[in-house]
Order: sequence, then structure tokens, then C-alpha cells
Amino acid sequence: MVFSMFKTVALVSSLLAALGVANAELETVKLTHPYGSSAEVYHFGAHVKSFHPAMDPKLDVLFMSK
Repeated sequence: MVFSMFKTVALVSSLLAALGVANAELETVKLTHPYGSSAEVYHFGAHVKSFHPAMDPKLDVLFMSK
């Protein structure tokens, strides 16, 4: 169990985070991994706004209706 905890910490420490503002004036955090994948998460409520896999960084694999 301790090994898996250290593995998670190592993964989180390799992510880069940047704050931003979405269209509705909600703050977002953009997480990027050195291998190319990225995710954008709303700060309030921790809802995932978008996710781009490393194999195709231009492809957003999440769909949100308007």
C-alpha cells in the first residue's frame, strides 16, 4: 500500500499546473504531463472540462453539451 502511495505522489509531482479563466468567468486549472497529455478542470467543484490524450493532443476526448 505504501508503494502505491509513492507512485501516485510521483505522478502528481510530474504534472504542470496553470490557472486560467473560462467563458463563464470560472477559474480553471490546466494540468499537463511531460508526455503530452493535458486536462482542464474547473477550480470550483473540480469538474473536468477537457482531456487531451498524449497520443493525439489536438483531440478532446470529453464532450460537454451547451
